[in-house]
Amino acid sequence: MPTAKLLTDPYDGNVRTGVFNPLAGKAAWCGSVDWTWSVVDLDVYAGQTVQFRFRLGTGNTGSAEGWYLDDVRVQSCVAEAPGSIFLPVIVR
Repeated sequence: MPTAKLLTDPYDGNVRTGVFNPLAGKAAWCGSVDWTWSVVDLDVYAGQTVQFRFRLGTGNTGSAEGWYLDDVRVQSCVAEAPGSIFLPVIVR
């Protein structure tokens, strides 16, 4: 199975085991941050139909409000065509 690459804000740890979290042992953003911006390279899925899933796993220790997902955008980055090059004309 192909794997997308987190270009910004990569996962910072693995979910702890032993707390009955359904995501135990998997790579994840661990801890608490207010807001973050993530860019993911999806090139490995080019030309395919895909579905996106956002998962939050909680264990039986601690308590927190959860998390919010906002402003999701999928876009293609197309390189700009080379423009014209203007060289100065030197008259002697």
